[in-house]
Amino acid sequence: MFNVSLSDLSADMKILCIGLLGVVAFLSKPNTQLEYQLRQIKEWIDSDSLQSASEAMEHIDISGASNYNLAQWYYRKAYLNYYLHNRQLQALKEYKKAYHYLDEADTSDLQMAFDLINNQGPIYRAYNNYEDALRIYNRALDICNERPESSAIETDQAIIYYNIGLVYRDKKEFGEAVRFFRKSYEIDNYPATLNLIGLCYMNSKQQTEAIQYFKRFLEVSSNKWRGAAYHNLANSYLADGDTVEAIQFFEEALLIKKRAEQRLITHLDLGALYAALGKDRQALTYLHQAKATLAEVPLKPEYFVVLDHISDVYRRQQSWDSAYHYQAEYAAFFEQFESHKNEIRQIDRTYQLQQIEQEVQNELIRNENQERNRQLILQLLLVIGALSIGILIWRGYWRHQKRKVGQRIMDIEEEYYKDFGE
Repeated sequence: MFNVSLSDLSADMKILCIGLLGVVAFLSKPNTQLEYQLRQIKEWIDSDSLQSASEAMEHIDISGASNYNLAQWYYRKAYLNYYLHNRQLQALKEYKKAYHYLDEADTSDLQMAFDLINNQGPIYRAYNNYEDALRIYNRALDICNERPESSAIETDQAIIYYNIGLVYRDKKEFGEAVRFFRKSYEIDNYPATLNLIGLCYMNSKQQTEAIQYFKRFLEVSSNKWRGAAYHNLANSYLADGDTVEAIQFFEEALLIKKRAEQRLITHLDLGALYAALGKDRQALTYLHQAKATLAEVPLKPEYFVVLDHISDVYRRQQSWDSAYHYQAEYAAFFEQFESHKNEIRQIDRTYQLQQIEQEVQNELIRNENQERNRQLILQLLLVIGALSIGILIWRGYWRHQKRKVGQRIMDIEEEYYKDFGE
């Protein structure tokens, strides 16, 4: 056997060997600093300190990170792009990358897999890609069924049913929407679901059922949607021909609504109702209140129709100057709106989503190629290091054996001269 130690090597060779062993040890140890940073960012996100989390993300080095840590990093980046920066398409790309790395990781995390899939649904829905949204939600439901039963699983199932209901509502398939909203409500009794069921019935002209669900919502809810529920209830009574109840609930809605857009819509609907009843004084009161809110809301044609309603009331009163003034203002708005719309570049949203899919695949392939090249270079360096160490050991052994042979020759010569001398 070889009888060689580091003492047989030169100082330079010792440094080389120790350096190579240090590189191997560094590359093989878990990146505890990255894991700590990712936990810290999650804590900021959970506490709604999104700006702090975003700033910290800029200083994280993910080179050499494990697939699981890459999945966590892209997950947090996607979340911040969606909720803080309103970059929906960028968030979609990063959710897909996170899911890819999680799928490649040694660690199984079904909760993260569920979140990454489920969070893609609202983006597809926002871009009217309903089929992909439904596909995503059904995949999330499959992940739920793979996990052990618990109250958390039931909550996630309720969220999925709720989201599927939203997709069918947007598709105007109100019967399917009601079916999934009911399934969701049976699990977690989320009050807003009752309001959505009422809206589906209202839009499908089933006013009796709509009124029933709006009232149920108002009985159990104390949240910000109460004003909208009163407004919806008023519209259902109006569609059912009960103008007295409609006026009462419109006025109830105004007592609660705080946002400019909500107040404008209720003032507009209440003014239009009074105008239809021939009560011009009340109609103009509410319509002028709606007009006063126009400067506080985005540029939308459905809001500026209030000018047309005011013009109609003045025309019925034969106040021609006022009627002409508001009609001219209404026409000027549409000219301004069309001009503004022409300045906005119209992009096919389906094409955008296809581009996102392709970009994600291309980037993942590039990342995989870079990782493969990095691993090949690392393996080559380790082979070279091992060969270097082997050569150094062999040279040390050869020098050691040479010294032993030399010493043996000197011993023989000494014995020879000793015998010869005797």
